[in-house]
Parts: sequence; structure tokens; C-alpha cells
Amino acid sequence: GGATGGLSKEFLDELGAEEAKLRADHAAEANDEDMGASDDDEDAELDGGLTSQWLRKFQQRLERSPGQVVRYSWGGNPLWMAPPPKELATGTWPPPCSCCGSSRIFELQLLPTLVTQLQSVAPKGLPGLSSEWGTIVVYTCAQDCAQEGACEEFVVV
Repeated sequence: GGATGGLSKEFLDELGAEEAKLRADHAAEANDEDMGASDDDEDAELDGGLTSQWLRKFQQRLERSPGQVVRYSWGGNPLWMAPPPKELATGTWPPPCSCCGSSRIFELQLLPTLVTQLQSVAPKGLPGLSSEWGTIVVYTCAQDCAQEGACEEFVVV
């Protein structure tokens, strides 16, 4: 009864544990945003240290929803398998919107699980379908401009 609406203690404990895990994940993501590519990254990658940290974070996130094929978070941050391209850290990428000139922000990302999901619905295979990519990240206009006709987006593969 009361404020818990008659929920069992076990269920409430499970919810509390999940909330704590989500808070820890959020804190880890905030710390990981500082893991941008730097001049020291090339040296760290030689031993796999930095790259393995990025891959581990990527895998842990996918474990929460293994069937997920698209991550949508307009204005959020992509989930990288390896250190992001240096052009992102230096601000060279993404370029301004080709329609209105505003900056572009992260909107969505296609995950490598997409290939597996597509192959499962087309067992004979799909011509030209390749799993030679890790993630596809799409950046769109921060002003969400609505020009007549198509507006080019920026994609990192």
C-alpha cells in the first residue's frame, strides 16, 4: 500500500538497482565525453589501451539492448567503438549546415547490429550488404531548418 502502490519489495529493490545502474552509466558517459581524440591517443592506441576502453564502453552499452539497431538522441552524443575521428575533436567536423549555415549536432546512429538484423529477415542475403563498418553517425542542422527541398546531412562511417 501507500506511496508504492502495492508493489512488492523485490520489485522495488530491482527498480532501485536499475536506477543506480543508469545513474552510474550516465556518470560514466559524462566522464567519457572527455575521452576525445588527442595527440596522445595515437601512442595509447599502439597498445590497444585507449581503443579497448572505447570498445568496452560500446559493448557494455549494447548489452543493455542487444537488438537495438538505431540510437536516437538529437543533441546528444554518439557512442563510439574507438576514439572518434580527430576532425571531430578539432571542430573541423561536422561542417555547418549547407542550407542555413548553422552548426550541426548529433541526431542518430546506426549500429553494427543492423546488419545482423537485416540478415535475419533476409536469410538468402542482401546483395551488396556488408558488415565492414562499425557505426554510422548522422549529424543534422542544430536549427532543424526546413528549407524547401532536401537538405544535406553529415555522416561519419
